[in-house]
Amino acid sequence: MQKDRRKWAAEQKLQAIMPVVRGEVGLTEQARRIKVAESQLYRWRDQANGALLEAFSSNGPSGHERELEEKVAELERLCGKQAAQIELLKKTRLL
Repeated sequence: MQKDRRKWAAEQKLQAIMPVVRGEVGLTEQARRIKVAESQLYRWRDQANGALLEAFSSNGPSGHERELEEKVAELERLCGKQAAQIELLKKTRLL
C-alpha cells in the first residue's frame, strides 16, 4: 500500500531546514522531527544553498529572470507582428 505524498511549499521547506542551517539541531534529528527522509532534507538544504549562491554570485539577471525577459521579448514580437497584420487587413478592407 502506497502512502499519499505530502506536498511541501517553498516556505515550509525553508522552515524545515533553517534549524539545521543555524546549527540548532542535526539534520538527522530534524528529519525525524518533521517525518521526512534524510535524503530529502539534504536535497532541500542543497537547493537552498544553490539559490543563495546564485543570488550573491551573479552580477546580471538570474536564469529565471533571463527566461522571463526572453518570453516578454517574444510576446512583444508577436504583438508587433499581429498589429502589422491588423493594419494590413484594415487597409485591404478599405480599398
